[in-house]
Amino acid sequence: MIEGLVFRLEKTELQAHLQKRVKYHNDKADMKEKELPALREALKKIKDVEELQDQARSGLSADSVNWLNDTVGGAMVSPDCFSRIDGKEILNRLYRDIKTHRRAALNFQFFQSHLFDDVYMLTVSDLNQIEFLN
Repeated sequence: MIEGLVFRLEKTELQAHLQKRVKYHNDKADMKEKELPALREALKKIKDVEELQDQARSGLSADSVNWLNDTVGGAMVSPDCFSRIDGKEILNRLYRDIKTHRRAALNFQFFQSHLFDDVYMLTVSDLNQIEFLN
């Protein structure tokens, strides 16, 4: 009698899946790395808007605030409408995502290159761990 769910996978099927996961995680890391320059530029623009807001808070007239609002494309509805954005934290999150995907790709590459010529009996937990059920 078999208790619980156990799935039989041939080496070739498991190997193909692991190769797909390597590619997926490397592609995600590459995509996120390509986003870095645009994100840095966007964060710089936001910082510039925040500096304009600081100036607006320091006593600019309503006309000046409206002019600034038009200049920055409507990012300043009022001098105090915009909360601060932590650009360093946003970049750090992106760096962590890249690192996580690179690490996952390395793990899957290791698993894929160390398979035996045998049949694998995997549990649901095993399948989740290798992202088979994603």
